Amino acid sequence: MSEKTKYSVGLSPLTACGDRFVSKYHPDDVDLIEKIKMVAKVRDLKGVYLGYPSDFSFFSDTKELKGELEKNNLEVSMVEIELFSEPIWKYGSFTSNDEKIRQKAVDLTKRGIDASVVLGNKEISMCLLQDGYDYPFQSDYRKSWERLIEAIKEIARYRGDVRICLEYKIKEARTHIYMGTIGKTLMLVNQVKEGNVGVLIDIGHSYMAYENPAESVILADMHDKLYYVELNDNYRLWDDDMIVGTVHFWETIEFLYWLNEIKYDGWYNFDIFPYRENGIEVVRQCIKNSETLKQLATKIPPDKLNSLREGNKTTGIVELLRNLLV
Repeated sequence: MSEKTKYSVGLSPLTACGDRFVSKYHPDDVDLIEKIKMVAKVRDLKGVYLGYPSDFSFFSDTKELKGELEKNNLEVSMVEIELFSEPIWKYGSFTSNDEKIRQKAVDLTKRGIDASVVLGNKEISMCLLQDGYDYPFQSDYRKSWERLIEAIKEIARYRGDVRICLEYKIKEARTHIYMGTIGKTLMLVNQVKEGNVGVLIDIGHSYMAYENPAESVILADMHDKLYYVELNDNYRLWDDDMIVGTVHFWETIEFLYWLNEIKYDGWYNFDIFPYRENGIEVVRQCIKNSETLKQLATKIPPDKLNSLREGNKTTGIVELLRNLLV
């Protein structure tokens, strides 16, 4: 593994991983301390992605959580503010029609920022899964976007030294999520106009939006706003959160190729949800697949690839890529 590659994972692979039909595919009696210990034993995994407040509530205070992570030699790669997992957010958080709910969302986010800083981490993420709509005429789009912009502005100004990572997803929990594509998210970033607001690209969410994740990387980089990356895979129809590279083999290589080209040196977080497979083993396979695909990406000679592209030699590119495998 490259010393510069920083892999992390959330704790969801060690939960019950239920779905609409089966509430528990795995035991749900593993406490948070044991989950941290299990993650820490995975070779080449250096960080953990935490949810606020759920992953913090197990401990008496944030300093206790920090001590447990330090004891297990784990860094905090990200703190996600959970504005989607309680009924209060069912009609939106920052975009709710209820001013009191909007304020609760802002206040929760600020507390999450404070907790993140105590852990020595200065990045928080938000994936606003409840901020959207389900039916035609249900939403006042202009009013909702204006509320979203103002909320992000207030949060960004609360701690200018903390980076706000906006993670987009096109659907789930709502049929339409406002922050649904790379283009909409960059528009939001540009409207907010705060230097500490950028984009988190989850490769699977990019697939769901029928994007090419490699192109999304470049779009974010053109604005100098690519803050964080998450790896997984799916069949584009749903957020399956499968093992890295098992479906989109070449697209994942291209994604990693362009991350290398722009000299991305941030975390690679595995956002996975193994319903039936052993969670720790899935994490191990994600690391192994990522390393293999990264090695293939680095074998692509940029000069030769550029020459073939400039000459519109698509068949030559196909041959160049195939030769990576022989």
